[in-house]
Amino acid sequence: YTVSGIDSCGIPQTSSINVQAYPLPVASFNADVLKGCAPLQTHFLNNSSGATSYIWEFGDGNSSNDFEPNYEYINAGKYDCKLQVFSAAGCKNTITIPEMIEAAPHPVANFIYTPDSILINESTPQIIFINKSIYADSVVWEIPEYLIHSSNDTIIATMQDTGYHSVQLIAMSNFGCSDTIIRNIYVNGDFVMYIPNAFSPCKQDGLNDLWKPVYAHLDKKSYKLTVFDRWGIEIISITNPDIGWDGKIGGEYILGTYNFIMNCLDDRGVTHSASGMVTVIP
Repeated sequence: YTVSGIDSCGIPQTSSINVQAYPLPVASFNADVLKGCAPLQTHFLNNSSGATSYIWEFGDGNSSNDFEPNYEYINAGKYDCKLQVFSAAGCKNTITIPEMIEAAPHPVANFIYTPDSILINESTPQIIFINKSIYADSVVWEIPEYLIHSSNDTIIATMQDTGYHSVQLIAMSNFGCSDTIIRNIYVNGDFVMYIPNAFSPCKQDGLNDLWKPVYAHLDKKSYKLTVFDRWGIEIISITNPDIGWDGKIGGEYILGTYNFIMNCLDDRGVTHSASGMVTVIP
């Protein structure tokens, strides 16, 4: 730079100085993954030029001085990303990309069904399954045993066989993330209890020698049957439905009619009771 002038005597005067102007570095960057489910792993690509040092700000309060950092966004959200670059001469440039990274919530698969599990039995085999997943854009139901494959939010399955049946729900987001839940639905058989009103133990011919119930879907541990004589005196109490009563009182067969009371639970936990009379016949 040169400055020229004329002094008061009319004599021209000149002075020069050299100024070194350094170019600004260029700040530029990108990332290999811009959207996905949290936790989201991404790698930042540094496209800057003329810079020798860097300060990255990831938008969640964390930073890095690496040339091309790897970073994991733990929480869901949209993040502004900033890069400051510095040249060897100390010149600085900055670029900020608003909402560059979007970490979406991970889907959580969940469903409910009706009727309640204790009411599902052979008489009510139709079950309604309702999707209750969160952060999911689509779902897939799988019930292999009944060849059910559906993407509806609500499905109806008729489960006629007793026992456990596997129901799977896959919840998916548009970001390519998924979550799976599998539940075993138990279909109870209908409770059955038939207690004979007579038996003939004296013959010992292998027919009607024991008095015991015919049952289905009984909780054996809860079973109790008590026999009384005509005066209400307890004769025998039985807690195993498979043992039964051989008709003996004090080691002898005593023909006659007796009262009984039975209490139990079925395999769903529902209480059942019965009372009546049984006759010991010749």
